[in-house]
Amino acid sequence: MLAFVPEPAVATRRLTPVLEAGVVAVGTLAAVAVHLQLWRAAWREPWVRGGDADFYLMVARSLGQHGSYLHNSSLGWPFGQHLADLPEGADNLHLLLLRLFAVLGRGPGAAVNLFFLATFATVAFTSHLVLRRLGSSRMASGVGAFIYAFAPYHFIRGEEHLLLSGYEMVPIGFLLALSLFDEPLPLLRERGRRGLQWRSGRTALVALAAICLASTGPYYFVFSMMLILLAGTLQSLGDRSWRPAASMGLIVGLGVLMFAVNVSPSLLMDLRHGTNTAVGQRSPFETQLYGLKISQLFIPRQAHRLDGLATAAQRSQGPIAAYQSEPGQQLGLLGAIALSVMLVAFALHAAGARRRAWLDERAATLVRRATVMAVACMLVGAIGGLSFLVSSAGLRQIRAWNRISVVIAFSTVVGLAVALDRVTLSISRRLAGRPSRLRLAALGLATGLIVVAFADQGGSDTPPYTAIHVQYNSDAAFFAAVRQRLGAGAAVFNQPYQPFPEVSPRVGTGAYDEALGFIYQPTLNWSFGFMRGREPDYPRALESQAAPEWMTSIAAIGFTGIVLDRNGYSEPDRARQEADISALAGPPTTSVDGRYAFFDLRAYAETTKARLGPAGTAARAAQALALSTDTPGG
Repeated sequence: MLAFVPEPAVATRRLTPVLEAGVVAVGTLAAVAVHLQLWRAAWREPWVRGGDADFYLMVARSLGQHGSYLHNSSLGWPFGQHLADLPEGADNLHLLLLRLFAVLGRGPGAAVNLFFLATFATVAFTSHLVLRRLGSSRMASGVGAFIYAFAPYHFIRGEEHLLLSGYEMVPIGFLLALSLFDEPLPLLRERGRRGLQWRSGRTALVALAAICLASTGPYYFVFSMMLILLAGTLQSLGDRSWRPAASMGLIVGLGVLMFAVNVSPSLLMDLRHGTNTAVGQRSPFETQLYGLKISQLFIPRQAHRLDGLATAAQRSQGPIAAYQSEPGQQLGLLGAIALSVMLVAFALHAAGARRRAWLDERAATLVRRATVMAVACMLVGAIGGLSFLVSSAGLRQIRAWNRISVVIAFSTVVGLAVALDRVTLSISRRLAGRPSRLRLAALGLATGLIVVAFADQGGSDTPPYTAIHVQYNSDAAFFAAVRQRLGAGAAVFNQPYQPFPEVSPRVGTGAYDEALGFIYQPTLNWSFGFMRGREPDYPRALESQAAPEWMTSIAAIGFTGIVLDRNGYSEPDRARQEADISALAGPPTTSVDGRYAFFDLRAYAETTKARLGPAGTAARAAQALALSTDTPGG
């Protein structure tokens, strides 16, 4: 029987909330399937291409092919790709799941697609459990969990910012922060007894939560630690007690320790070889570019279903691209209303206004605490906010503080769940003795909120499956033909040279477009993808040489093929480059869509090595690989 009145989660059987959360997760997946029209999708083909989406396809293929994202001998050949300068280890749990999907799905496209869909289920699951733990009814918790998992942030991040879609630990971090306001405090014995509480199920869960927070994304870890620090400090000051601060310190300390373990490959790389100043260097000014725009929380989402609202959302970003921050900060209609009401109610309470209490003290206290956390997030994350000081103090890798909007979104979900329970309580009093009408009214209310969330928070998110399928088939056939011509283990030289990672597009190519060869054919070796700042950027140096010179060098190194991306050149430069290569290697084989050209260098390489001799070949290869340039890599 559904419960329409709030009840403490401790009053239920332990497995009941878990089973409820499972049902909510499945229901959320069903709604996502309808929204994205998954019956049209090809599961093994990526649903998003370009930008960072190609980076995550590359990572998924590395995980499936080499078992790790850190070392990939097939990219950046002959150096290999080493990603320790990009500290992805803070997402180790996500990477573990992505690796599992890469094995089960037999390809990076399926792995990324399955991971993205799984994040909807995991976010709904943890959200429901947390809301139940906070005392919301199963109906309110289920509705709140769906609204949170179906957030505009989730769809707009999507597969392009794949790991950011996994924000399932944000509710857990929120719960840890709230737990510091009340006794018994996490990890400590009861008031009046000194020492740590080692042997309790709660201690184990708190420790597990801190470890998982440190393993599912640096942004969500930092946001959660910030809330925990805020709650512990406020409670210690309010109670004039050291206990909340001590509990806070233990949680933060455990989290930071586990975070350091996760990113230890990056820390060790810096200790052994020095900091790579060419990659990942941030400045406090970037918090101004990627900070939270508070106004964005209250406007319609980008690419809204309704054209008028979509246009309004686009205009709200402003005409200057450099000051548009990132998309996906909107809360949606329900979240915007909830946050507005929470802020007004909090202001009235702070001003001492006398009014009739709508909520009982427990619920009102919970909402006030959630509001404090939302306000703190806005003060820190906003453009020109405290995040600039945080970055100036040294935490510069966290630059896109607009992403804290997903924490604000959960605070509004807490308020929505409390309000929904209060409304259903009022309905139950009016319909006392008429249980069938009560059920119908409560079900109608819940359904209405879900429909509003589905219609308002989801927008033009359905991938262009048909266009992607055409592109996928063209690319797959082309790179399969390269593999068939050269054989497994052959080395292919990418043209034009694109430094890695985090560089601006070159003409019509994206930063990670040249990873596609490895994504489609991982048994070949590719020149693209070695870490700039760690290895000599010999391909850039070779670009300034005449074709006979640089082609002799790459043949000596061991490359037996060239793949040229025509989108990386202006038309005159493309024609000239292809003519120069064809004069030595013969005419190219092109992809169906005309984007790629492949030149078979095997005959040319054999002739070159015979001319140079073994010693000359080795010397020419060593000389070429040592080439560098003072030109910045980005």
